[in-house]
Amino acid sequence: MDLKYSSFNGYPDIEFLNGIHFAGLKPWNMKNKSIKSFGRFDDYKLWYFTYLKMCDEVEGMLNNRKVKKLYNQITVLTEDKKYQFYKTYIVHLKHFFE
Repeated sequence: MDLKYSSFNGYPDIEFLNGIHFAGLKPWNMKNKSIKSFGRFDDYKLWYFTYLKMCDEVEGMLNNRKVKKLYNQITVLTEDKKYQFYKTYIVHLKHFFE
């Protein structure tokens, strides 16, 4: 198994990953109390960043009630700095930040 295509509890560091797979708790499962713990890992932070950006940039995304509810939940969660993605220097992720 090549860990560059997966991660486990933030290992290996996201700057070495070529993909992310959420085998257990999914970052969109906001009802689960463990999301507060898992949400501090970079793969979850990146997912939250990407989801919010997608909803902001794609016209009509927030017309769906469930999409908007999740958007609002993630917006509240990411007000706390420990859930914000800051590794904008990672070369293979630059397209997310442009």
